[in-house]
Amino acid sequence: MAGPSCFPLPTPDLPPQIGFQIRTRVQDLGHGCIFLVQKAGALQVCPTDSYTKRELIECARAVTEKVSLVLSALQAGNKGTQACITAATAVSGIIADLDTTIMFATAGTLNAENNETFADHRENILKTAKALVEDTKLLVSGAASTPDKLAQAAQSSAATITQLAEVVKLGAASLGSDDPETQVGTGGPRGPTDTVRQASEESKGKIGTLGVDNMCTVTWDGTVYARCRQHTCPLRLPVVVPTVSPPLTSPITARAALWFQRLTETPCTLWVVLINAIKDVAKALSDLIGATKGAASKPADDPSMYQLKGAAKVMVTNVTSLLKTVKAVEDEATRGTRALEATIEYMKQELTVFQSKEVPEKTSSPEESIRMTKGITMATAKAVAAGNSCRQEDVIATANLSRKAVSDMLTACKQASYHPEVSEEVRTRALRYGTECTLGYLDLLEHVLVILQKPTPELKHQLAAFSKRVAGAVTELIQAAEAMKGTEWVDPEDPTVIAETELLGAAASIEAAAKKLEQLKPRAKPKQADETLDFEEQILEAAKSIAAATSALVKSASAAQRELVAQGKVGSIPANAADDGQWSQGLISAARMVAAATSSLCEAANASVQGHASEEKLISSAKQVAASTAQLLVACKVKADQDSEAMRRLQVMVTDAGGKILLLERAAGNAVKRASDNLVRAAQKAAFGKADDDDVVVKTKFVGGIAQIIAAQEEMLKKERELEEARKKLAQIRQQQYKFLPTELREDEG
Repeated sequence: MAGPSCFPLPTPDLPPQIGFQIRTRVQDLGHGCIFLVQKAGALQVCPTDSYTKRELIECARAVTEKVSLVLSALQAGNKGTQACITAATAVSGIIADLDTTIMFATAGTLNAENNETFADHRENILKTAKALVEDTKLLVSGAASTPDKLAQAAQSSAATITQLAEVVKLGAASLGSDDPETQVGTGGPRGPTDTVRQASEESKGKIGTLGVDNMCTVTWDGTVYARCRQHTCPLRLPVVVPTVSPPLTSPITARAALWFQRLTETPCTLWVVLINAIKDVAKALSDLIGATKGAASKPADDPSMYQLKGAAKVMVTNVTSLLKTVKAVEDEATRGTRALEATIEYMKQELTVFQSKEVPEKTSSPEESIRMTKGITMATAKAVAAGNSCRQEDVIATANLSRKAVSDMLTACKQASYHPEVSEEVRTRALRYGTECTLGYLDLLEHVLVILQKPTPELKHQLAAFSKRVAGAVTELIQAAEAMKGTEWVDPEDPTVIAETELLGAAASIEAAAKKLEQLKPRAKPKQADETLDFEEQILEAAKSIAAATSALVKSASAAQRELVAQGKVGSIPANAADDGQWSQGLISAARMVAAATSSLCEAANASVQGHASEEKLISSAKQVAASTAQLLVACKVKADQDSEAMRRLQVMVTDAGGKILLLERAAGNAVKRASDNLVRAAQKAAFGKADDDDVVVKTKFVGGIAQIIAAQEEMLKKERELEEARKKLAQIRQQQYKFLPTELREDEG
């Protein structure tokens, strides 16, 4: 066992009693382990000794108890760290609860209780926020104090942030109960609501689309439901539509229309701003608790102490931002400015985390990083619009959208950059342009702040330059993300890539049908004197060869399509993107027709050899395969070089498939002819064996004979009419199918 020097000694901030307990209990544990090893050795020498077995069991039980005592002593000496862990868990739950609250606020279901106003909660919010600042000071000082003081500070901070989150949520809910500009719920404000409800009843049953920037789509049946495109959740609003399509028959009052417009322009944005502010405070407190836990009992010059000071600074900044937001909520002239300032501070903190060397816990794909850049593009357009309009409602919406867009972009960029398959050079490039994109967007928002304070045409004109800088950084970031994928990556939305995928899919389906044919065997039946079985084998072999030929044909078409892309005839000129897409659709349509026709041929061959279908259906299926292969060849010829190797190979494949289809038609035709001859011989033999023909009984009376002739003619006319209707139906089917063919196939067929 280890000597006494290896046992933990009391540290300066550890109470002497706890240090003594740790030392003595570890010593007892060591002695217990010695006895346990000795008894185990004795039992190994004499395995049948029951007394030694009991002693070994007692020693094992004693060691278990002593381990528990050591753990309890360590936990008592580490009370501050344990309290920090518990507090961090509680704060994480608060952050998740605030995320849920934001979702309900966006959906318009966060309603006030007892008709309270925001003024009823303002003082509680300010008082609780100041108490949290005092707890923060105790938490920072507790890192260099005793574990008991650190534990007390952590517990107090967790309790205070819980109370602060509750009062802020109550205050946010009260915003909608008295302010028509922020009311988003099923109740609506008094006054305009009556007009709205009356107009809704007048327009009951109508369906229309909002004319306010086409922001919402509204349907109603006594109650109007709106879905705002700038939020993720639907808004349920008892409102009336100022401009609808089709227009309403009854007039809508200007008062209700104006009230609805104010609702749709600023739906629940103040709620989101306020709850985001308390969420930032909770996240800063979580980081501060983690930094305090890491810096506990460390010297003043330890790096963790510098991290603790930085976390404390962020905490104070976020609490100050919350106080400013609370004071600006009821000030219409500054609420948007305050929301934008809070968003800028939040983005700076997110950028600091992004630039840290900490590796993310999980990785994401480059496609996810590219998808997140779309949010930056939308937010940039929103910020430019807010800078031009200088309306507080637009600024608030921009602040909320920017917060999420930048956070998602930075998270996805860092996770994709640290993927194991990404090289160091590409990672550095992606992180650099992610930083540049964020800095460019920060400059744009700060310029919007300047415009809000001094809205001059010169400053508004500069918005375009800031937005171009962000767009350039986004482009570079997308290129860096594409570099993560390697040279083998292709755009899945490219029409040429879609065409190649469809061609390969058609070839795979044809190969699957061919494999199914290989498992078939002709049905066994007794031989007869006037027929043989070899024609069924001919049909199967011909169908197999056709399936193989069409599979090779589709693969050759795919090779021809790739050759066109490599030559730059398809997909290289942006101005011809529409034509390339139309050509790709024609190629896809032809490939699908080949695959479908081949599948039908295989099913017909299977049914034919099993005796469930006629040879005429088999012939029709073979002709359909021939027609579809011809269309595929026409689609490839539209843009291909006739002298290229791929086109020559494709022409050979079409010729080969056509020859095999003729063989199948000939085999099936021989089968039809043979069956017809057998039927004629059987009928002649039956007629020869009978003295009288009983098939048709001719009536001898004059009137009865005429009636019999009329009935026969009627039946003949019915059959002719059915035949004519079948021909018309076939012609209509072909005409409808012709409408779906691409333009290239129609012209060449004509």
